[in-house]
Amino acid sequence: MPTIINLKNLTLLIAIFNLSSCFEKKVSNQNHGLSFYNKSSFSYMGLVERSIKLKFQTHQDDISVITAVIETEFDYNYPINYQWRLGEFLQPENSQELSGQISSLQKNQPVKIKLNVKGFNIDAVARFVRFEAFGTNPKHRIFTDGVVSSQKNNSFENIVQEVELYKKQKGDK
Repeated sequence: MPTIINLKNLTLLIAIFNLSSCFEKKVSNQNHGLSFYNKSSFSYMGLVERSIKLKFQTHQDDISVITAVIETEFDYNYPINYQWRLGEFLQPENSQELSGQISSLQKNQPVKIKLNVKGFNIDAVARFVRFEAFGTNPKHRIFTDGVVSSQKNNSFENIVQEVELYKKQKGDK
């Protein structure tokens, strides 16, 4: 009798182990060399790897220049599609295209994509521009997106930096 109970327990443990390893494979991170990148299903594109780094540079004037700087930590030898989305009251200068494609991204070699836009200069109302870039390889879907504000002091990034500074100062006392 003890042999049957042990056999049942062993069978149950094997089934649980197989089930947990199946689940683990589905939610694990993608590995590229020594780096791991999070996968995210929180985009309209479904499950994507958020491995494209994105930074914004802005120069505000009558015609403002917004630059999206993108790069990866690995070679991506497929086209990258990008798209700008302009907030209310913003217009591209001289009917500039809001979408395009670059041929590839090479490891740690930033690519700058510029947009000249009217109405982004600092005033009483914050204006927003959204940028997104995504890789076209269906077996290796990479993606990034971000929003830049005309009023940097009201941006989410600035608020996060202020909170971190406050925590640091509070911890030093």
